[in-house]
Amino acid sequence: MSTVDCDHLDDEWVEEESLVLLELSGIIDLDYLSKCGNSCKIMGVETKEPVLQLGNLIFAGKYKDTLGTVVIFEEDEEQQCEETGNVKQWKYKCHTFKKLDMTRAFIRPKEQESGAEVPHTDEESKGQSSDTDEPS
Repeated sequence: MSTVDCDHLDDEWVEEESLVLLELSGIIDLDYLSKCGNSCKIMGVETKEPVLQLGNLIFAGKYKDTLGTVVIFEEDEEQQCEETGNVKQWKYKCHTFKKLDMTRAFIRPKEQESGAEVPHTDEESKGQSSDTDEPS
């Protein structure tokens, strides 16, 4: 039987960073992403069908293969300052063969179990007449 020293584990936090290539479908306003700022949540990123909340919009997605290889670069600030002046320099960050294809989703309330009566609002009842109101 093995034991674990819990005090030792508290001192060693492992932080993991993941980059995910997203393809969003269903945003009409082209400036929406800049308006959202940092209000982005991805739930279930390691599942087959993750969900993304971007501002007040919800997206559901699936992982798909990309056409070719996607290469991601990041700005190289060290090279930019020393050698090139105002010209931006880029360095390789990573590559991927997968993307997360996200489509806008709309949330609906859960349907009640079959057999249970669904209550009607007053407006719905006014437009319907019951069978007992008609003369025989």
